[in-house]
Amino acid sequence: MTDLHEDKLETLGLDSSSYRALLMLPAVYVAWAGGTLTAGAAAGLEQMMQDLELNEHAVVVVRRWLRTRPTAGYVSHALAELRDLASAVDEPQIDYNLLQALLSHAEAVARAGVTNPEAAAAPWALSRTETQAIDQVSRILGVDHGQTWADLLQELGAGAEMPEPTAQRSASQIRTKITSGTIRVGSGEALGLADTVPARPAPVATVKAPRPHRDQEERDSLI
Repeated sequence: MTDLHEDKLETLGLDSSSYRALLMLPAVYVAWAGGTLTAGAAAGLEQMMQDLELNEHAVVVVRRWLRTRPTAGYVSHALAELRDLASAVDEPQIDYNLLQALLSHAEAVARAGVTNPEAAAAPWALSRTETQAIDQVSRILGVDHGQTWADLLQELGAGAEMPEPTAQRSASQIRTKITSGTIRVGSGEALGLADTVPARPAPVATVKAPRPHRDQEERDSLI
């Protein structure tokens, strides 16, 4: 790690032993987007720390963020440093491809904080502030997280059939999980952290297009 990175980390209250706490910041920021940290989101963040196998120094930092919401200015500078650590040409400290996976994890932690577990998996479960927080993190990290399900369905218009949330999908089921270097999104297939993680699964939407009208003479000409 270069002296420049060490100096930047020092201004953030971090050092070479705790800098991996930055991996948690996208999820922490999104979880705090509504102004409070729900029990479900806090539990998801605790699980994420275990899955990432953070050392005790990094855990102390993250739990400080869970007790007191980091300021917007701090988050902006810290995320920029996370991006720089991942994109360093000479000695990257973090796999750059992991950044997009962290965005997906942040969305899943936010869904884990939804009060009604039956609605947690629904496309419209995230609040506007949570969606905006994900967009802000995406811009700073320089990765594309795509559209939210709700925005996509809104673009499709009234003809799109909104999927109903099911009782079988609990908050824990839609939480992503990192195990032995692999990120699992809900109960779906596992994706290696070095791979590009899709922004989100495609929503279930059906748009009924109007059938073209042909009179008998036109139909006969096509035979």
